[in-house]
Amino acid sequence: MVGDRKRPLTLSGNLRFSEVAKALKTIGLKFDLVITSPLKRAYDTATIVSEVLKIRNKVYVWKELSPE
Repeated sequence: MVGDRKRPLTLSGNLRFSEVAKALKTIGLKFDLVITSPLKRAYDTATIVSEVLKIRNKVYVWKELSPE
């Protein structure tokens, strides 16, 4: 079993959050960058936001957001 730290976003979660990110784009929400915790699923979610909102290469992992 994969540990919680390395557990990826599920396919269902990926599809669901893609729709949320598209809705954010539709209402005109913009970000300069995306900050995420080191957890894999959080990073996966941040990547979806950055791709949909076209802010590639601006996803930053902050170890301070780690659950420890």
